[in-house]
Amino acid sequence: MTKKLLVAFDPENPQAKSNDFLAPVGEDGRLVLLGLKSRKVHSMGLVVFTGKELSPNEVFARIVDTGRKIESVDTLFADVSDYLTALTNQRIGDVVTIDRKDGCLALVRTNFRPTSKRIPLP
Repeated sequence: MTKKLLVAFDPENPQAKSNDFLAPVGEDGRLVLLGLKSRKVHSMGLVVFTGKELSPNEVFARIVDTGRKIESVDTLFADVSDYLTALTNQRIGDVVTIDRKDGCLALVRTNFRPTSKRIPLP
């Protein structure tokens, strides 16, 4: 269980805010990140703090709610579990891509950073 999740990140518009949470799904034999609200496929995601502990069952249920065809329930559930485990090793604010290494899902850090405004203390 983790309190982190990925949101959609657009490298051409890094300052854009997103509330489209991402989850891993299989597409044409590879892993991609699916937006749970928009149902669009994204290549990168930004690690954010959700404030709520998420279990693999909850994320899996959200994927099912999108109406997307699931080829293998066992494989998808294992990928979701690996996804949440991999998120615990990422820092909030990191931009990552998804990949499969040694049969397991892995999140790979990129060099992209979201731009943020620093607000000075009063």
